[in-house]
Amino acid sequence: MATSRNVGSSPLSKDEFEDQIEGFKSDMRQFLAMQLDTLWIQKKQEEAKRALVIFCPRCSRKHPWNECPMHSLEVCFICEEYHPTNQCPSLPGLKVAYQRVEGATEPLYY
Repeated sequence: MATSRNVGSSPLSKDEFEDQIEGFKSDMRQFLAMQLDTLWIQKKQEEAKRALVIFCPRCSRKHPWNECPMHSLEVCFICEEYHPTNQCPSLPGLKVAYQRVEGATEPLYY
């Protein structure tokens, strides 16, 4: 003999209850997917930061950026080589060329 269920004593029918359970499962899946996406993005950002800390942007060697040996090197403003500007090998030639041009233009100002 099948047991009869009193429909009046249950506030939700079986179909309504199943719909609510499915909605709850769907909401939980969406929430977990968002949380996993957030964690994945944070992990990728941390990996990118670590990668930038390891390799120096100036010399591409493996050391912290603030300890780069190239920070102590002077770069010439004339030829962009690694020596001080006052010791540039092309500086004497530029001085001579500049003095010639300056000497040729002086009479024009009078």
